[in-house]
Amino acid sequence: MNNIIRQLAEQAGVSIDGMGFGEGDVEGFAKLIVKECSKVIVHGGYWSGGPLGPKRQCTPPEIARMIEEHLGVKE
Repeated sequence: MNNIIRQLAEQAGVSIDGMGFGEGDVEGFAKLIVKECSKVIVHGGYWSGGPLGPKRQCTPPEIARMIEEHLGVKE
């Protein structure tokens, strides 16, 4: 499990066993995950063409990949 997801679960008071099942404030946990995804979108919504290159807006698939990588989600 990704450390970010584990930290979010702990913040929400959700205990997660070795098989990935948990109990606690699951709704609060879900809200924290959404906030974390929003943070990636806001801070990673543009890619630079290098230090001097022009910025361009990322495509939705690129943003989705950034979120998946940030949270350690693999297909």
